[in-house]
Amino acid sequence: MFKNAGEPWTENEDNQLNKLYNVDMLDIMEISNIHNRAPGGIISRLCKNNYIPNRTSARGYMTYKNSDLYKQIVSANKEKEYKLYRYKRILENIFNR
Repeated sequence: MFKNAGEPWTENEDNQLNKLYNVDMLDIMEISNIHNRAPGGIISRLCKNNYIPNRTSARGYMTYKNSDLYKQIVSANKEKEYKLYRYKRILENIFNR
C-alpha cells in the first residue's frame, strides 16, 4: 500500500517533512501521499522530531481517524494479529506434546 512504510527515514525526508508540515501546513494525509508512507508513520515521525506533542494533535488526525483508509489499516492489522495468534497456538501444540 505504502512502498516506503517501514523503511528508514533519510535526512532529506526529514527535512521535507519539516517543510511540508511546518511551512506548507499540509495535513498528515497529504504528507502520507507525498512520502508514500502510512499516515501513522507520518504521525510517529512528527512526534519523534518534536513537531507535535502527541499523536492526536497532528493536523488532519481526526480526518484520518474517520477515513476508510484508517479502517482498512486497522482491519489489516487485526488480521495479521489473528494469524500470528493462530501460528503461536499451532507451535505451542507441536512443542508442548
